[in-house]
Amino acid sequence: MTRQTLTRLLLAILSAPTTAVAAEPTQAFVDLAIKQSMSSEDRESQLRQLADEHPGDARPHFELGNLLAQQRRWPEARAAYTRALAAGGQRHPEIHYNLGVAFDHLEQRPTALLSYQAALQAATNVSRHLLPLAELRRRIAELEHAGP
Repeated sequence: MTRQTLTRLLLAILSAPTTAVAAEPTQAFVDLAIKQSMSSEDRESQLRQLADEHPGDARPHFELGNLLAQQRRWPEARAAYTRALAAGGQRHPEIHYNLGVAFDHLEQRPTALLSYQAALQAATNVSRHLLPLAELRRRIAELEHAGP
């Protein structure tokens, strides 16, 4: 799978409704922060503020990671997705998947593989998710055959 394909898959997930990550008490604030009418700088500022104010809420970290990934700011996106997992997002396959894409873009293939495998496992444990499972399985197989 090429980087272009990975990027297309990530952008497809990013443009889909974000119902997969459970709504938390900050939902109204996150919705405000991600309004399309806001500049990306303003959205980033709002999401960073929300993430700082609610460190135990996965949603602002996840949305911040998505915004940073759209801008191809992979190290920062990776950090935001990692914080989303630490804030209780372990059961959300989209967070694991997006983290895997960030690791893939950073050429950290073994860690990307682990994130993709966690995404697949999490997807089997939830009824609603937005993952392209066939593409995910294909990328896992590619990384497993490539070795370290």
